[in-house]
Amino acid sequence: RIRLSGFGFLRDFENRLPFESGGQVAFDRTFTGLDGQYEIDADWGGIPQRLTTGFDYRRQDDDRLRFDNLAGIRGDRVLDQNEQVEAVGLYAQHRVRLAPDWTLRLGVRFDEVRLDVDDHFLADGDDSGRRTWRETSPGAGLVWSANSALSVYANVGTAFQTPTTTELANPDDPGAGGGFNRALDPQTARSYELGLRGAVGTGLRYEASVFRARID
Repeated sequence: RIRLSGFGFLRDFENRLPFESGGQVAFDRTFTGLDGQYEIDADWGGIPQRLTTGFDYRRQDDDRLRFDNLAGIRGDRVLDQNEQVEAVGLYAQHRVRLAPDWTLRLGVRFDEVRLDVDDHFLADGDDSGRRTWRETSPGAGLVWSANSALSVYANVGTAFQTPTTTELANPDDPGAGGGFNRALDPQTARSYELGLRGAVGTGLRYEASVFRARID
């Protein structure tokens, strides 16, 4: 099975915030993406297996302006910059039926995210710059199907999330500062989960789990 999908958005945004310095925000945004996935079911060596591989691509381009907010009237321009974020993800997952009642899942994902800021307002200096983040996130899961009405599962996984462009605002001057916070790093997480799911008769389904997550 092969799946492909894509999308594109345009956004023209203006807003007033309840403070003077940089309190009027405007940006033009284009946001596009492409996803692809290949999945195959096979019986290798007498063992039923499913292999899934894929990619996703995202690109966001913002022309961002900020002005002083003079009691609702647009004041002097204090920020003018172009922000580009580009993200590529590659992933693979292998699901193996080890026995009639045991299924193993192994997966891994690689992400690369690039942020470029081109400062067009140079009265307070050139705050242009670039950051690139890369991360590999593995995971695994095991399911025991006790019977047709009860399954027990265990998962361990990792996750990676970059700051948003809003969170990356320059902390030296949140109202109007150009550029971005060069010290802020992505969020990473490691999680463990143990649970069960099942059914009672034909009208009641249930699921319960315990988990622990460590986020940095």
